[in-house]
Parts: sequence; structure tokens; C-alpha cells
Amino acid sequence: MVTYETLQQCIQPVIFRTGIEEAPVTVWGTGFTLGTAKRVFFVSARHVVNGSNPDDICVLSPAGKLVPIKDSYILPPSISTDDWADVVIHEVPIVQGVAQAPDLRMIHLGMAGGPWKDDAAASDFFVVGFPREQTGVNYDVNEVYGSLVELRGAYAGPATTDGFTHRLTISDSLGLSTFAGLSGSPVLMRKRAIGVLDHFVLAGMAIQGTPQAQSVLFVDRDVITSLSESKRRFE
Repeated sequence: MVTYETLQQCIQPVIFRTGIEEAPVTVWGTGFTLGTAKRVFFVSARHVVNGSNPDDICVLSPAGKLVPIKDSYILPPSISTDDWADVVIHEVPIVQGVAQAPDLRMIHLGMAGGPWKDDAAASDFFVVGFPREQTGVNYDVNEVYGSLVELRGAYAGPATTDGFTHRLTISDSLGLSTFAGLSGSPVLMRKRAIGVLDHFVLAGMAIQGTPQAQSVLFVDRDVITSLSESKRRFE
């Protein structure tokens, strides 16, 4: 059973190395670590990385260590500009069977990858990430800072007929003037059952939305898992 607190530890801002001594890193957007098929991926939205060199993207371990990713895998905009294709997966190097940072937390699909659509109408959803207006780098001490926020929402149904994207209605925008920075945030569904702890399921990943519309669009989890499987097949 996956708790909300466990899943929170898998979410972080996307960190880019700049090569500038005075400002060695910058942050933009949200991502999360995902464990599947004995591999570890850092997942975010394609438009967040926007053609950046994979060597410049890092994940941050709980101990504060910057861990470089191995490579990136996307569907280029030249193949598809549809919303469902706005996904990028970065592989985190594996050393002797574990991630290069042994303390790196990840969402294991075996535990958080159960079915969600049948219970969607009666369940609470959460978009959990780092909004741009509350996230940055303190260059005096070279530390990334940010406030992890959760936007609670209700399932509003498929956004497209293919079922690859879905829409949430957000109940409270938490005073945010924009949802910038929340692209790449995992979308979690809380499943409840009498007599047991709440169980959280990964439903997908946020790609766009605005507080003015009180709405968030997200990509189905199946798109992310299919992309990781395609990467493995074509290697």
C-alpha cells in the first residue's frame, strides 16, 4: 500500500545545470522518479525540457546530491504535437542494481500502478508539484528551494476521444496566480476503503492548466509506461 507521504518524496523540481559559475543550476517545472521493469526514470513534460541537453538535467537525492540522468526519450514534436505526446522520460543510471543515488525515492508502478478509471468519479485527485512562483535557487548558498503544493481536484472526464488525456476541475488554486511550474507534476488518485489506510494510485502527469479556468489537463499513466517500454524495445 502506497501512502501519500511516500509519494511526496518522489517529486522534485526539474534541475538544469547551466555551466555558469555564478549560477550553476536553475529550476523549471516539476518531475517525479518512476521505477519500472528494474529501471528508474525521471518523468516530466516535454515542453519543460524544451530541447535541453540531457547531460544538463539532474535529479536531487534526499542527501542533496545532484545525480545526472543517462539520456532522454521523447516523441519529437515533428511526429506529434498532440497534448498526449507532451511527455519526456529521463533514465537515471543504475549501478549494481540500484539507482546511482541509493537513497533516491521513486514511485514503483508495481505498488502505485493499479487501475483508477473505474473509481475516478467518486475519488479525490491531487496535482502535486512545485509552482514557479514558489521555487528557485538561492545562489548565496547554492541551494534549490521550493514549496511542494497539492491542488485538489475532481475528475471531469476524458479531454480527448482517444482517452490519452484527461481533465480535472480544481477546487482551490491556493492563491496561485499561475500554474506555471506544475507541468510534469504527478496526478494522484486517492482510493478509499473502509478499515484500511487510504491508497494512492498514479493516474498520470499534469501538462497544462490555469487557476482562472480552475482546470488541469493531464496525460494518462498508460502513455508514460508505453513510452518507457518503447525505449526499452528500441535500445
